[in-house]
Amino acid sequence: AGWLAMIPIGEPKVPQFFVAFTLVTVAFPFGRGLCLAMISKLLGDEPQGGWMGIVFAVGAIARVAGPFWAVHGYYTLGSFAVFGSTGLLCLLSLFALFGLWRRLDPAHETDARDFLRSRQYSTSM
Repeated sequence: AGWLAMIPIGEPKVPQFFVAFTLVTVAFPFGRGLCLAMISKLLGDEPQGGWMGIVFAVGAIARVAGPFWAVHGYYTLGSFAVFGSTGLLCLLSLFALFGLWRRLDPAHETDARDFLRSRQYSTSM
C-alpha cells in the first residue's frame, strides 16, 4: 500500500484515470466470463435461465453502486477507504469460497439426466 499513500485526496490526474480505466476495461470481461462459466458448470444440465438472471441482476447492482462508492469514498474518506473496502470484500469472498469449497460440486451429467427424467415422469402422473 506504499503507492496508495502517494495518491492525494482530491481530483485524480488524467494519466491515473486512463491507467485505471484501461485496467478495469480489460479485466472486467475476463472476470465476468470466468464467473459465468463456473456458475454454468455448477448448474450442469439443469435449466439455467433463472439462476443466470439472478447472477446478472446482482452484477448490475454492483456495477451501479460500485462507481458511486468509489467516487464518494475517494472524495470524502480517501483512497485508503476505497482500496481497503475493496480488498476486504475480496477477502470475504475468498473466505466464503474456502468455507463452501466442499459443497461446490459440479453437476454430473448422469445425475442431471436422472433428475430430469424423475421430474418428467412425476409431472405426467
